Amino acid sequence: MKSSVERIIDIIRDELVLELDANMKITPDMELAADLHVDSLNMVLIIGRIEEEFEVEIEYEEIADIRTIYDIDEKIKELQEKK
Repeated sequence: MKSSVERIIDIIRDELVLELDANMKITPDMELAADLHVDSLNMVLIIGRIEEEFEVEIEYEEIADIRTIYDIDEKIKELQEKK
């Protein structure tokens, strides 16, 4: 079974399939905007997919605090602990 970080990376790859080089190594510490060129529309799509995949709801205000893949993973864990 894939780790949560691997699942997040898969979602990002799926959403950015046209923007990313297929051979690009994506790591949890990568900046979504600076390293992966995630814009606001892509971010909304990625967060939507993450909410479905992990059965969590990330508030709109919290999205601004998410800068890296690791941040997404930490937010998911935080929300799952509250359930």
